[in-house]
Order: sequence, then C-alpha cells, then structure tokens
Amino acid sequence: SQTFEFPGKRELRGRIAEEESAQSRAELDVIRLDIVFGVKEAFLGLLLAQEKSSYVERDLELSRDFEAMAELKYSAGDVAKVEVLRAKLETVQAANALRVAADAERLAKARLNSVMALPQSTSMSIVGELKRPLLDLDVTRLRREAVESRPELRRISSEVERIHLRQEQTRLTKKRDFDVNLSDQYLRELPASWSFALSVPLPVLFTQRQDAEIEESQATLGALSQTAANLRNVIALEVETAYTKATTSQKQINLYETDLLPQAEEVYEMFLFSYGEGEIGGIELIEARKTLNEVRTSYADVLFEYALTLALIERAVGRAP
Repeated sequence: SQTFEFPGKRELRGRIAEEESAQSRAELDVIRLDIVFGVKEAFLGLLLAQEKSSYVERDLELSRDFEAMAELKYSAGDVAKVEVLRAKLETVQAANALRVAADAERLAKARLNSVMALPQSTSMSIVGELKRPLLDLDVTRLRREAVESRPELRRISSEVERIHLRQEQTRLTKKRDFDVNLSDQYLRELPASWSFALSVPLPVLFTQRQDAEIEESQATLGALSQTAANLRNVIALEVETAYTKATTSQKQINLYETDLLPQAEEVYEMFLFSYGEGEIGGIELIEARKTLNEVRTSYADVLFEYALTLALIERAVGRAP
C-alpha cells in the first residue's frame, strides 16, 4: 500500500522549512550584531581609558617639573615656602589621579574580557587608536542600507512568507490524499488472486477548521505588517540619531584640533616660561596646566564618542561583521 499526497503539499513543506531556516539565520544575525557592537564598545572604552592614563602621566610629569622649579626658586629666595608646598600638593594630586586612571583601565580590560566571554584573569594587549577618520556620511544612503540589511526586517519578511505558505498548505488540506492498496492472496490448491483498492479519507466536505486557521493567519499578517512599519520607523530614527551624533562629533573634533588644543598648549608653554622668569605666580601656572589637561581629556571623550557613533551606525544599518 502507498499513500499519495495531493500535488504541491510536499513542495510546500520544503518551502516552509526554508523560510523557518531564514528566520533562524536572521535571529542569529541580530545576536551577532549585538555581540559585535558590545565588543567594539568595550574595546573603545579600553582605548579611552588608556588615552586618559597617558594624559594623566604627562600631567604628573608637568607637576613634577613645576615642583622642581618651585624648589629652585625657593632656594634662590624668589618665592615663599608656600609655593613649594603648593607644588608638592599638585604632584600628590596628579599621582592620585594616575592611580584612579589605572583602576579605570583595569575595569575597562575586565569589561572587554566579559563581553568576549573570557576569564577575568585573561591578560591581553590591544593595538589600536581612538582617533577615527572623519567620514563623509550620507543619511539617505544609510537609511536605505538599513532597510535592506537589518536582520529584524528580514526575519519579519520570512515570517510573512511562511504564513502565506501555511495558508496555501491549509487550503491544500481540503484536497484529500488517497491510498492505493494492492494485495496478493494465495490459498493452497487454489489459484492466486489479486485485489486493488483506492481510498480517500473522509470527511471531504467539512472544512470549517481550515477556514478558521486561514482567518487567524490573516489577522497575524496584519499585525506583522504593522510591526514591520513600526520597526522601519524605529530604524530610521536610530540612523538619524547616530548620523546627527556623528556630524556633531566631527565638528567638535575639528574645533579641538584646530583651536582648543593648540591654544591650551601654547598658553601653558607661555605661562611656564613666565613662571620661570618670575613674571607670574604658581597659581596661574597650575590653572594653565589644569586647563591643558582638561582640554586633552575632553578631546579624548569626543574621539571616543565619534568612534562609538560609527559603531552605532554600523549596528543601525545592519552591517554584518
């Protein structure tokens, strides 16, 4: 005996399985995008911590230079003892800041180990720069790329196609399969006989269940259509937000590199020379040094924000690693 399915049923099962597989791949792509962004964020955070540590180290060197100069000036009778005490205090505060920066760097390494699923004791040496090239971004192109590439939309598209195929499969259940049976009977001293039977399962006229399933799937399709529309709006907002942040960061980077950083370094060098000549006091030099350190630290923060925003753009448009 053999059961013969109504034509098209076997093919539909294969196409439904393909769409289910596509959904699973899209879900994996979503997870992959999140993991990659998490690693990039932690990596950039470690670069930022290292950059700030280098700034604090340079600030400590400047503090020690100031302390040495104050002691020389005190020995020469040019400044009071309080100037030396103030210089020593600045050195102590810079040394404490360096310890805080080192702790922040260790925490950043631990976070990177965590997102990479490595033991916290894992020792690593990373290579990279916080500064990224300033890209010429096109928000229209980014939106289009996001709609075409985001796995969340591909997952919904596969789900919609799977439901359409399920509807077709449900309609085909109204087309009944049939069984063919061929038997050979043999009795001793009698000639062999054959029998043939063709059967169709009943009932063939009652299809209320299939109609209800199709109506239910139509409602699901409507909900998925609304979900896809909402998701496209969310994706467009993500792209627009990341684009705005990136362009703002680019302007800030240009401001720091062409104006703030050169001015802060020039003012400090000028105040350092003036302090050595006895034209200004230690307080003015301290303020100039702190301003220089603050500008450098803020510059590092802006570089980090821009690099992180580029990673956000890659996540928003669904660029697979």
